[in-house]
Amino acid sequence: MNKKLNLWLNVSESILVGLMVIIGSYFYITESHFNVLANSFVVLGSMILVATLVSIELFLFYLLSKKYKIITIGYYFAIALIIALSNIVVPFFGIVLLIASNIAKNYYRIEKMDLVYEKEQLYEVCDLFGIKIKKEKKKRTAISKAKKTVKTTVTKKQTVPTKKVTKSYA
Repeated sequence: MNKKLNLWLNVSESILVGLMVIIGSYFYITESHFNVLANSFVVLGSMILVATLVSIELFLFYLLSKKYKIITIGYYFAIALIIALSNIVVPFFGIVLLIASNIAKNYYRIEKMDLVYEKEQLYEVCDLFGIKIKKEKKKRTAISKAKKTVKTTVTKKQTVPTKKVTKSYA
């Protein structure tokens, strides 16, 4: 995966999670009541925000290797359980855990990009949607002198035709 694209997707996901938490917390704490039009815009904006967040997360999940897909699913279940239990004990502490776990997950994805993602799937998806990214060139390895093989040519033994000498008795 392209490092710039990976960084952009993970940072934008963190920003979207932060915005979602801030907007949700603000409306929950203040118990704001707006007119019907303003409520409609807030709901529509929140739906677009969540749809964008989910689409980025699904795109990144699709690009994960099989081993990390299983780890990610387990991570989501564990975080959901920890957040639910922490909210029971300390109200609104789950929000802090949600933001912290999201930043930690995205930092890990950025740092361990070569291990986590499968590059061929990224190129296939980008070709499918018409996204143009530079493909990483394969590094050439220098051939050491010890590994070079020397060609030896085997020559056939050439035979020279000889004249048969015959004795004449004349």
